[in-house]
Amino acid sequence: MQIPHGCLAPILTGIRAPWTPNSLPGTCWRASRPPRTSSSGRGREPRRHPLRWVATGCDPPASAGDNENKLGRGMSDRMTASGAGLAGRFLAMPGYDVPGSIALKSTALRLLVPLSLAGELLFEQKIAPGLFVLLLAWASVSTRWKRAASALLWGVQLAIVAVQFPVVANHSYLQLLLLGLSAALDPDDEREQELFVQSARWLVVGVLFWSGAKKLYYGTYFHGEYLAYQVARDARFSDFFGLFAPAEVARLQSYAAAAGTGPYRLGGTSGPLLIALSNGIWIAEMTVPLLLLWRRTRRFAWIPGLGLLLGIELVAREAFFGILFSGALLSFAGPPLIWRALPWISALIAVLVALGFAGYAPEAMS
Repeated sequence: MQIPHGCLAPILTGIRAPWTPNSLPGTCWRASRPPRTSSSGRGREPRRHPLRWVATGCDPPASAGDNENKLGRGMSDRMTASGAGLAGRFLAMPGYDVPGSIALKSTALRLLVPLSLAGELLFEQKIAPGLFVLLLAWASVSTRWKRAASALLWGVQLAIVAVQFPVVANHSYLQLLLLGLSAALDPDDEREQELFVQSARWLVVGVLFWSGAKKLYYGTYFHGEYLAYQVARDARFSDFFGLFAPAEVARLQSYAAAAGTGPYRLGGTSGPLLIALSNGIWIAEMTVPLLLLWRRTRRFAWIPGLGLLLGIELVAREAFFGILFSGALLSFAGPPLIWRALPWISALIAVLVALGFAGYAPEAMS
């Protein structure tokens, strides 16, 4: 029995297949049931094997044995098959997707960005703008005016950036770009859902790699000068590093905040460890994006990416940047982990908002 691959999604859903032939363009499939096996002669009915689907020889995929083909070939192959070619391959380099997960990832990302913005506004006790952004966040995923709501969200964030300029947090620009993509791309079109998720991934790759490249270029991480200065002048850094290097922190804080003081070099018994940590930051920031792009590692590279982000957040405490960036990193996983994590992320935002109303210092979260 020959069945075109496009007709099998409902059938395969019923037999709990881990993938669907829709992800394998041009492949024909037939139903196959292995021969019945006889019982041992004790009068029992012959055991029936479960129904299986096997590929026939019409236009099989080039690498049918690869695990990624079993889970879904992602946007690269589908766009190439439809003529998108090099652009599709380029966009599909970071990450891959289990079939059926793109819509969930796209919706979760579209909701996460305004949720992080609303949480930040409410944390700073800007109640009216925060509630307005929450309303638009709901409208951007749950009504027929999704793109109009996304466009309004982009306008709100543009106004915030304009008012705060030039002292604008880096993640505010990231929110602006993601909201712009959300407004420009149709949330109900499968191809544009895919394009939105892939564009968000490229933003993650670019932000991480550029951050590491700047540290490499300026050279202030090689001997820990930047870290030493931050320990001396920023309470977030001194609080954290004072837990295991109190003598070094006290020495650095003894310098007056004036030109000519120093040297801001890490020393003492903890110096080598702190210098190793300082260099490990820029190396990791440049390595993780490469792992996200390399086919053999991109499915799991989001895990060390989250570890790097967690380490940074333990010191910097930029909570809303961390929430936004961790969600974008989760979109690299094959299954829709970002969708499953969205309730927990929303609960974390609610806790942060409660801390803001309780008087927790907003500057510690900037």
